[in-house]
Amino acid sequence: MKKIIFVFTIVFSCHFTNLQAQDFASVYLKTGYNVSFGDFDKINGLINTFNTTNETNLKKITSPNGISVGLGGYYNYFMLDLGFNQNLQRRSETFENMDGEDVEQTIKFSYYNYHLGLGLAIPFERKNWLFGLGGTIEQTTFRARTRPKANRDYIEAVEEKEFSSSVFLQFVIGDIDRTSTKLYIEPYYTFGFSPVDIFEFNKALNPTTYQNDPPVIEQGFSHFGIRISIASYINFR
Repeated sequence: MKKIIFVFTIVFSCHFTNLQAQDFASVYLKTGYNVSFGDFDKINGLINTFNTTNETNLKKITSPNGISVGLGGYYNYFMLDLGFNQNLQRRSETFENMDGEDVEQTIKFSYYNYHLGLGLAIPFERKNWLFGLGGTIEQTTFRARTRPKANRDYIEAVEEKEFSSSVFLQFVIGDIDRTSTKLYIEPYYTFGFSPVDIFEFNKALNPTTYQNDPPVIEQGFSHFGIRISIASYINFR
């Protein structure tokens, strides 16, 4: 790991030294797709309980995803990024209950955030792509809902707002000296500062067994993710 960091620092520094006299200024508006991967062990444990109790196979939460929009700009190799990211996954299963009736159980698990990001952005020598490294502070809303029958509204079992933070890389593909459309690829990792208590979700999903579980069930929402966006890019140089 130390060797990787050392090589990365040397490469980054060399590009910055070679290009520091070539200042640029630009803004962008991007829209795209976002997918995340995390350890959703607690909520998936409750899904396992539901499956065992009802002898069914409601699928686990694996990769919440959704839209991503952002607005930002570059000036003298500094980057500002404002954005909204949605992560949502819906699971549904029809099974036969104890009365012999077909029942559809649906759950929705989501977290979405508004973020403010700052970082450094370095255009490479040929100016056909740009590399950025930054961090964000975010307000994240965590939601878990369940709908025991198709003709009923969702039960809003959990809805909490928490602060989180991310580190991200930004790869911009396209001639940065020109006003045009660019491709943005942004891998990131989000740190959830505080876990969320999902006991009420357990109570709604597993009404006959929740009393056997702890009164507090904490689910973290730290996760890896990647955003892929198309951006309208305006150069002021």
